[in-house]
Amino acid sequence: MSEEIYHNQDKRPENGVMPEHQAAVYDRFERDNWLVLGTLLCSPLSHDDTEEVLRKNPAIAQSELTEVYLPLTGVLQLFYEAHRSRSGAVGRLLRRDTRPSTFILGIAGSVAAGKTTTAEILRLLLEKLPSRPKVSLVSTDGFLYPGKELTRRGIMDRKGFPESYDAEKIIDFVRRIKAGEKDVRAPLYSHETYDTVEGPGVPVGSPDILIIEGINVLECLRTDAGASELMDFTDFSIYLDAPEPLLRKWFLDRFLRLREDARDTPEAYFHKFADMPVEKCLEIETGIWESIDLKNLMENILPSRERADLVLTKGQDHKLVRVMIRN
Repeated sequence: MSEEIYHNQDKRPENGVMPEHQAAVYDRFERDNWLVLGTLLCSPLSHDDTEEVLRKNPAIAQSELTEVYLPLTGVLQLFYEAHRSRSGAVGRLLRRDTRPSTFILGIAGSVAAGKTTTAEILRLLLEKLPSRPKVSLVSTDGFLYPGKELTRRGIMDRKGFPESYDAEKIIDFVRRIKAGEKDVRAPLYSHETYDTVEGPGVPVGSPDILIIEGINVLECLRTDAGASELMDFTDFSIYLDAPEPLLRKWFLDRFLRLREDARDTPEAYFHKFADMPVEKCLEIETGIWESIDLKNLMENILPSRERADLVLTKGQDHKLVRVMIRN
């Protein structure tokens, strides 16, 4: 890891290992302990529901679903129901007959940590809760400035860093969701063109649960009005952690998959790499990881980990190693 990023070795965060002073505010569960906790939580899903989730997401192993994500869903159910109970109590106190505000679940972590996959699995599982809540999923990728604007500002090589996002737009979006507005739309991002999608976006409506995932979910966002915290609007947050060598490997593996997927799609961003020798491709992408993504991870993403309500640390093949829950 670059000495230019953290000059003081003692202050440098480390993926997969939380410093003792930060870890003190968390209850720690190694995988075996997490399984024990899972047996104490009544599964919110029936066998048929679980099978349906597996059919819709074949990439996840059944053991990870039942041993990791079902207990996690049980934990989220407790917080979701507590949120609804609190909202109901406040409504009764103020003599207002209004629906509870949207429960916002934030998912943060490095590029290639598996945020999108985790968010999609949790969306499917949370939709199966007994109350059958309406669950929407949004990525902060859609709030990146368009490529043309990044080029105009001279920050294309800072794509993913805090200044490359329209912070005003993100804060306004979550504020309107929390206010219960119905005509709220989320901007989209295309991983095929590697750019935002022009247009009005997709309607989010007024969901019971909104999952918002992205590398900047726990970061401080700079707006014209000053600093704003997306986490001020989130009711529960998860940080996906892993050792840096694994993140690098997953980053390069994902690149090779996208390169192959783009082989027959000339308009795709990764098509230009399709016929390039693999060794040359990996050399280029390793340079991008070290000069951009790793730097962003160390400067902005990893320092936000301590703000999470739950830290999920992964090992080989994205399998759970430990869970830490803020106490």
